[in-house]
Amino acid sequence: MAAAVFRRGSYLWVVFDRLQETDLTVLRRLGGDVVRDVQQMQHTQATVIRILTESSYNPGVRREGLLWVVDLMPQPLRAKVPIPVKVQPETGPEAHILFDGIEGGTVLSILDPEVGDEMTVVPVIPVGQGVTPARIYPDLELLATVQGIALLSRIDTLNVQSSRNGIEIRASGAGLRLSRTVERAETPRESFSSSIFDIKNWRRGDDYLLEKRRLERDVLAAGNAAARTAPRLALARFEFAHGWGAETLGILGVLAADDPALLNTPAYRALRGGGNFLMSRFEEAVEDLSHASLADNDESALWRAAAEASKAMPEAQAPFLRLHAPLLQDYPSVLKTRLAQVGAEAALAAVDESAAQHFLEMIRAQTDAPQAGILHLTGRYNELTGAFDAALVNYGDVARGTDRYYQPRAALAQTELQLRLGQIKPAEAIKRLDRLRFAWRGDSFEFALLKRLGELHLAEGDHGQGLRVLKTLTATYPEHPETPRIHEIMQAAFDRVYLGEGKEKLSPLAVIALHDEFPELTPTGAKGDEVIRRLADQLVAVDLLDRAAALLDNQVRNRLTGLDKTKVGIRLALVQMLNQQPQKAIDALSSSEGPNLPPDLQLQRRHLMARALADLGRTDDATQLLQNDPSTDGRMLAAEIHWKAKNWGEAAKALGGLVEPPPPGQTLPEEKAKHALDLATALTLAGDERAVMQARRLYLTPLQGTTVYDAFNLITSNGDNTPINPRQVAELAKLAEGFKSFLTAYRDKLKQGKLSDIN
Repeated sequence: MAAAVFRRGSYLWVVFDRLQETDLTVLRRLGGDVVRDVQQMQHTQATVIRILTESSYNPGVRREGLLWVVDLMPQPLRAKVPIPVKVQPETGPEAHILFDGIEGGTVLSILDPEVGDEMTVVPVIPVGQGVTPARIYPDLELLATVQGIALLSRIDTLNVQSSRNGIEIRASGAGLRLSRTVERAETPRESFSSSIFDIKNWRRGDDYLLEKRRLERDVLAAGNAAARTAPRLALARFEFAHGWGAETLGILGVLAADDPALLNTPAYRALRGGGNFLMSRFEEAVEDLSHASLADNDESALWRAAAEASKAMPEAQAPFLRLHAPLLQDYPSVLKTRLAQVGAEAALAAVDESAAQHFLEMIRAQTDAPQAGILHLTGRYNELTGAFDAALVNYGDVARGTDRYYQPRAALAQTELQLRLGQIKPAEAIKRLDRLRFAWRGDSFEFALLKRLGELHLAEGDHGQGLRVLKTLTATYPEHPETPRIHEIMQAAFDRVYLGEGKEKLSPLAVIALHDEFPELTPTGAKGDEVIRRLADQLVAVDLLDRAAALLDNQVRNRLTGLDKTKVGIRLALVQMLNQQPQKAIDALSSSEGPNLPPDLQLQRRHLMARALADLGRTDDATQLLQNDPSTDGRMLAAEIHWKAKNWGEAAKALGGLVEPPPPGQTLPEEKAKHALDLATALTLAGDERAVMQARRLYLTPLQGTTVYDAFNLITSNGDNTPINPRQVAELAKLAEGFKSFLTAYRDKLKQGKLSDIN
């Protein structure tokens, strides 16, 4: 079986060219805190595992017998044995890429749901053989791998063939375009489509104030609105070339007001898109730079990719930014630095060392580049390449500084790295991240910070605070592309509390409070019914009977059918009885009745109905229900109903069927002994002396050694018709009041178990 292992953004991909089911529970457990999520992607030919991990943890691959083992450690993403990438030849109709002598597996097409594109993956058999570093060509991109080959095609005619002798990548009908590799981004600017930003000429020299006054005089000298269009556009371009986004947008707004036709021209849209980017209005920038008039322009596409990367998921734009980096060659420092910073961030997110290094070198070459930014990006590069001590020094220098933009970012990166290296505990990380919550607001940094803070709270068992942070995040960024993923994390945490291992870690009151705060997370369908069932159990456990009844009543009325409805109706009736609401108990039983019920459920319903009727004073109706009930619970309930009504003779009849004399020489079990005492008490209170004496003859000896022997002896000792003494009167009164009731038995069951255990 051949394997491929590589990273794309935050996700690690493990691919085998044989289809089999994988135990994801085991993988999650083995991954510990490093692994945040594991999924097996659907595929007809292969086993495709996608793992969300901490970004600084990268895989190593080894074999143990027939098993492939993937080790996650803080290390660079590198293959142990880099596969030579042979370009033969670089140009012409036969140009192709060859991986010679590599025993490849099946060529697989795999959809990446995060980005929405399709990857071509070729697992290989030799252990540790992968592509290092990544390479980008006009027709394809080779991803960095620690095992196997993974690539992204930029043409429809790409053809990948794998055999025991090697792997070939060709283009059907023509050679691959391979000369424009951007491993070092040395492509000349002229190789791209026509420029739309003539920034060098737009700057008009180095004296900003002097040139600005000249342009403003040109605007004032124009006779009418139409004549002012050209000088105004020149002034807007001048401001843009000097990096002033607000001024650019202000002038463009006036231009469009005077001449609305400009709005749909490529020059206007590109310039306004660039101005919006400089103002960090990335949504507006993407909209402008996606205008149809700019469809075939590489330069506007570069700015659009930078805006997309600044919004979210920069790793998705990393290959494009790397490929188009040569367009920055003639840019002034203020613009080159800004775009190179975005390129470096994207390359680091995509774990592309080569591109990150190139963009960093570009930034360092600018004399006016912010030192805090350079240090922060250098720290991230050092972390990516495994130089963790150097990275912590870089982060610390920036975190102690005063740069409002980079200081919180460096503090977050420092905290994350120290946590991964075991230098601080999660509790300390939570404190630090909480202090950073208001250091920088309103962009991808705040999103990442709140997401991580919520995850840490959840990992530490603070479900309430974790869900609160994540709820704030989703409310603040409802349109963020990762917001659906945050909802999934919240739902999974909620489910763990009520349906998984987390349910044992919170007190009943905490579980109830969590549901009250996040009712929207209650799942639908069978899972939701199970959550309600367990929540009702918790509510009854802390005697919140009204709340439990309301939940169960909604289940009976609106959610359940069939046998499940009957079972929950019985539980609802019991809760209403415990809450001293007999009529509501009867209503619950009536509304949940179903056909062909199992005998045990029929019995439960009959007993609860009888007890509810008795509590409403309908003793005759209650006893009528129990008339032909031979069960122990039925006889006990009949005895209780008659006992409460002081129908001592009828109570004695019901009790008489509960206790049979044991064989000679045997002692009655404790429960039977209590029934015998209840029988003697009822007979005595009924004044049936003959029956009392008969009970004494039958049960006195078998009761020796039980807890009720003395009481039974006292109650039945009046066989000589002498007056009952005061002690007997007191004992009778005590026993009459202490008869164990039907509901008391249920309460005892609930102390030992849960409401849902009754059926």
